[in-house]
Amino acid sequence: MMNPGQNSTTDGNPGAQPDRVEVYQPSAEGRQPYALAASGKAAEAPRSVAGESKPHTTKAPPPGRVLAETVVAAVVDRFAAAADRRGGALTATDVRAVGDEVRSKMQALEIVFQQSLEEYARTRERSAIIESRHAPFERLVVKRFAHLIGTGPEQISRRMLPGFFQVLNLMLGGDKVAAFEQTCVSIVDRMREERGISFSWDEFYGDAEANAVAASALAAMTLHFEDPAKRRHWFIDVINSHLVAAPDGDPDTNWQLSDETLEALLQVLFDDVRNALQTETGRNKITEDHGADIHDRLSEILDRV
Repeated sequence: MMNPGQNSTTDGNPGAQPDRVEVYQPSAEGRQPYALAASGKAAEAPRSVAGESKPHTTKAPPPGRVLAETVVAAVVDRFAAAADRRGGALTATDVRAVGDEVRSKMQALEIVFQQSLEEYARTRERSAIIESRHAPFERLVVKRFAHLIGTGPEQISRRMLPGFFQVLNLMLGGDKVAAFEQTCVSIVDRMREERGISFSWDEFYGDAEANAVAASALAAMTLHFEDPAKRRHWFIDVINSHLVAAPDGDPDTNWQLSDETLEALLQVLFDDVRNALQTETGRNKITEDHGADIHDRLSEILDRV
């Protein structure tokens, strides 16, 4: 501990950083209450950049370290207790006795370890599930044309996904996309509550309510194709200007959305709208979001494109 009368050297400035720190411990001789144990230069406090302080963050240690530290602390405590009983000295017999005592508790420790690791695994699994809730609406829409994604010249590269989401936002509006996203999050939450750990994304992709949401969004997208040629040209420009950079050696390095690949993509998306109009759930959702006269407008545009 520090000597209350000799804390550190600060040149008389109580707010200054100390130059040296002296650590004291109780004297074994009994004449002085404290004896100098160690001293050294004090470490400088971290300085912030441009006068800004950095927030302090604490990262939880991994479970293996926690368990190891717990065991080491328990063993040290047993040796310290044995040393206290022996006047500060331990014989080889004393050490072996402490070892036997610790080994006698191995079964109980094994149970604690197993329970701790299982709980850690469950926590990681729950965290992964929570993390995977991100953007279920986008996942749902991409699922429509996921079978077209690949590395062939006539396939769709994953590099176009950011541009496709940009197209959705421009066509539907950010507020509408956010509303669709929130609806899909609610559906995922409901399904997870019902199914627990057995929940799978395939169940979400097959859910009638979720598919009605996707169809409503694609119906709004379809309304922008009243001038098909103009919209196709715009679509290609937006996608190709937002392609993700390809790593060296990637087979999609030179890929760009073409008229042919766009045709395949739109065919899938428009077919999804056509199919939704044939179901009661799909028709009701599209009407709820876009109005009662939406069906005739959609049919006209779909026939045109």
